[in-house]
Amino acid sequence: MSTIPARAAGAIALAGRPTARIGYGMGALTGAVSAGRLTGDAAVSLLRHAREEGAQFFDTAEFYGQGLANQLLARAFGSHRDEVVFTTEVGARPVPGAVPMTAAQRPDELRQAVEANLRSLGTDRLDLVHLRRMDMPPGLVITDPQQLVDLDDQLAALEALRESGTIGAIGLSHVSLAQLERALPAGISAVSNIYNLLDRTHEPLLRLAETGAMVWAPTSRSGRRLGRAARPQPAVAGHRRHLLRRPSRREHRRSDPATAAGDARPARCRGLSAMSHRPACSSQRVPPRTRRGDSLSCEP
Repeated sequence: MSTIPARAAGAIALAGRPTARIGYGMGALTGAVSAGRLTGDAAVSLLRHAREEGAQFFDTAEFYGQGLANQLLARAFGSHRDEVVFTTEVGARPVPGAVPMTAAQRPDELRQAVEANLRSLGTDRLDLVHLRRMDMPPGLVITDPQQLVDLDDQLAALEALRESGTIGAIGLSHVSLAQLERALPAGISAVSNIYNLLDRTHEPLLRLAETGAMVWAPTSRSGRRLGRAARPQPAVAGHRRHLLRRPSRREHRRSDPATAAGDARPARCRGLSAMSHRPACSSQRVPPRTRRGDSLSCEP
């Protein structure tokens, strides 16, 4: 298997600086450490290796592993902070239990989340902060009236933090087209929405992000949305969690336009090429392969 460095995918302007288009998502790595499948030292080594292979931005959140994701990044890059870009997410806070986070959408909670990220990352600034809305499935959907916050109020809080230099840029996550259009006057730099080979629902948002020169960071989590709903889950105070089963290999092949077109390349490579065909604004977050090694690769 040949290895293609992340830097080979080119660069985008992220938070006002040239940044490699392929970054590193912290969710899976944090889960592996939390479950004891990987040691903290091994995770730190893997992160540094990702940087050596060209990954420059690291996508994290305080609610990943109760702050563990940020702590790993602080260990890995504390003395090389200017070499990396930290993108994080606010709008939720970590809680113990089967669902490890809950809504934290109020402006004061957004400010608290920014401060928490600064502390656990050991930094004085956050390069890009995504506001994670919770208005629609999949994922957490707000039912607590106190968490139903106007988007303009949330953006005002983040704009104040940007003006103070605490955060470099504002992004949106899990938003509708109408919400993105409403937020444009605030100066949105990035959008992180579900978009992949199996779900192109948010294509209009991608076109708008392209027009506004915003970074488009697609996520692949909607692969779990195909098929019938899973068995009912117990209710969680303040929100609902939507859980759907993973598609079968046969369903995936039927839904993969590259497969339908006769593309024989491995799915990992097809996915990256299909979602990165707009080099002006698209970016990718690559989760770790903790079971089979620590390479960022794409088979030819």
